[in-house]
Amino acid sequence: MLESLQKLYDTSVYKSKLQKQDALFIYIALAILFTFINIYIFFIPDTGPDRQLTTIQSALNGEFISLFTILFFYIFLPFVYFSTRRGNLTIGGVGVIVLWYVLAFVPVFLGDRNAIEPTTTVELHILVILSGLILRERGLISGIVVALITLLLNLNSQNIDILPIVMFELIGTSLFLYMYIRYAQVSRIEGGEIATEERLKLADITIQISSLTLNRTSIEDVLKQGLNLIQESYPQFYHAQVFLIDDSKRSAQLVSSTGEAGRALLQNRHSLGVGSESVIGQTTLRNTHIISRSTDAGTIHKRNELLPDTVLEAAFPLRVGNQVIGALDLQSKLMLDIQDNDIFTYQSVANNFALAIDNVRQFEAAEKRIRENQELAAQARQAIKEVDRLNKRLMEQAWSEYLLQEADGIGLNVDFESHQVESNNTWSTSLSQAMQDGNLVQSLDNNQRLISIPLKVRGQVIGAMEFELGDDSNIDPNNLNLIQEVSERFGLAAENTRLIEESQRVAQREALINEIGTRLQATNNIESTLTEAVRSLSTVLGANRVSIKLREPNTTT
Repeated sequence: MLESLQKLYDTSVYKSKLQKQDALFIYIALAILFTFINIYIFFIPDTGPDRQLTTIQSALNGEFISLFTILFFYIFLPFVYFSTRRGNLTIGGVGVIVLWYVLAFVPVFLGDRNAIEPTTTVELHILVILSGLILRERGLISGIVVALITLLLNLNSQNIDILPIVMFELIGTSLFLYMYIRYAQVSRIEGGEIATEERLKLADITIQISSLTLNRTSIEDVLKQGLNLIQESYPQFYHAQVFLIDDSKRSAQLVSSTGEAGRALLQNRHSLGVGSESVIGQTTLRNTHIISRSTDAGTIHKRNELLPDTVLEAAFPLRVGNQVIGALDLQSKLMLDIQDNDIFTYQSVANNFALAIDNVRQFEAAEKRIRENQELAAQARQAIKEVDRLNKRLMEQAWSEYLLQEADGIGLNVDFESHQVESNNTWSTSLSQAMQDGNLVQSLDNNQRLISIPLKVRGQVIGAMEFELGDDSNIDPNNLNLIQEVSERFGLAAENTRLIEESQRVAQREALINEIGTRLQATNNIESTLTEAVRSLSTVLGANRVSIKLREPNTTT
């Protein structure tokens, strides 16, 4: 039934609530006219000799006025209805007034009723009321003018004495209706101003909470200052607090609260279970606002000894997307009538709190990740340094053992003038400095330019290389870079050679051990085994004398 009425009286084409209300009023006026005019046409005798016939009967008898009335009604009323349905309020409003005026007063003008009657004055009042309610001030003025003209045109000598009374009634009705229209306008304006003020309050709270977030304020400070803003903006609430759901999703922990009672609750680590029989418990469970009054039957408001004056508690969920992270709790000493627009305002404040909390949490999480990454990077750098140190140490040890085989070291001099190549382990001052500093060294010696460059293997200096140039020679930067690159390649080649030789020695050692092991396994008694072991080791080590002794092992009781 309700859906059918909504389809019949459709106002979806209109955008504003005022337009929807005007359209609905026109629909109701048309419905009332349709009902009463049909009753008048079919059931009320008001035409013919001594008014013994109904309008439909007179129309069937061929009376023009009755036929015109019926045809006009059934043609013009649908026109007004569909004009209103299509979004034309002006045609719809004027159409209702015209429809009423024609049906009420055309019979008077055309002679069906030749004078003003008591019913006619009622119809004039209805005309004025309809004009004022539908078209406001302009309609009211137009309606009273048309009513007075109609009244004057239909007076005669028999009812001239009622003119002052009827005019007084019409003017009085107009004044009262004008006062009502002005009151409705003032109320609407005042309501708009109140709504604007509420929006400004909400915008101010939003801006200040956002500024706290941008200033990287902690969650505690954001909530504390935000709750103070709520109390300043909405003094009807004497206590405000915020609960946040813990990691277990089972409990809502109080994290911020106002006043002395709030400090005591925070010290007591006040919390409520999610889904518990409390306003906070149900709000966090259902993800919707809960408004509870202490006087309601079966109220879920739980009286708190620290807040004994609370008679109304309203909680609004803190949402991040579809997830509830907590609740905003507001308590009042007054039995407030919280409307839908109030609920929208308070829920918007809760949404701002949730957004601020989420932003601060994300920022703190990002800072934590940055600190952790910095710590990991520092640890990685330290580990790399340690690996480098160990590599250098191992490299130094490996090359020390390798060069230990050459007591005087390895050295080579090449004289390109005399084409002489000779081994020489003498270190010049320039070579020693390059070896010690690990950097390229340029110097002069007996008018000869010397360039010494260290030879490195994985950062470890294992030697140095020196070039002796004529006094007129000039080394440009490109040639210096070439010398350094050659020294690096030399280091790689030297390391590869050492590794190959080391591998060969290991292979030879393994082969010798395998050979000795094979010989020992070929003996068939302990004497032969000892003899073979002595002979093999003497050959390998070049020993002049080898002694092997066996004895009974020590035993313990």
